[in-house]
Amino acid sequence: GRRKGEKREEERRKEGEKREEKERKQEAVEAQKKGIERKTGYAEAHHKRGRAHDYRSDYDADLKDQTTAIELNAKYFEAYSSRSYAHLQRRNFDAAFKDASAAIELNPRYAQAYVNRGSVSAMRGKPDMALEDFNKAIQLNPKLSRAYTTRAAWYVKRRNWGAAIEDATTAVELDPNDPVPYYVRAAAHAPRGDYDSAWADVKACRKLGGKVSPPFLAKLRKASGREE
Repeated sequence: GRRKGEKREEERRKEGEKREEKERKQEAVEAQKKGIERKTGYAEAHHKRGRAHDYRSDYDADLKDQTTAIELNAKYFEAYSSRSYAHLQRRNFDAAFKDASAAIELNPRYAQAYVNRGSVSAMRGKPDMALEDFNKAIQLNPKLSRAYTTRAAWYVKRRNWGAAIEDATTAVELDPNDPVPYYVRAAAHAPRGDYDSAWADVKACRKLGGKVSPPFLAKLRKASGREE
């Protein structure tokens, strides 16, 4: 009877140790999970602050925050895409292309990354690759105004005025508060001799805080024979 009692006591002790070990492991898992969630939250904060820097055209600060976001969360495809855009603005084309491709690899359905990569290809003198990415972005997200604006600018460079006006108009309809598509559309109206529409778009662009290049304005004034 004594031996059986001791055996049962030993079994209970071992079961207790197993429960404690299991609880410790679970606590470790929960702590790790919380740490990951905390890091992910920090990553999002850096990404959002980087976007704020981008709106102020402070691309160096944007690059720094997006890099920190990626260090905290290596699968943060939005941060790769945003860093790609910042690199593009700094004319770091290799880095911009690499980051846009990384974002696409992490999320093949993230349309903005295709816009960024297409922009790099366009600036590298690879129009076919650029158009392929712009088309893919619009296919994935038909309501992404920047995709239409960027493709419209691509059409302007290819002197396809009709397609440029169509895309820029779609962008304006999707986001009427963005000054850029008005400017792009003005650049397509002017070569066709539609100066009234070109000046109307220049006015709309400026009203929304957009900038119009002096060389373009000079050409438009000379061609239209008027100041505004």
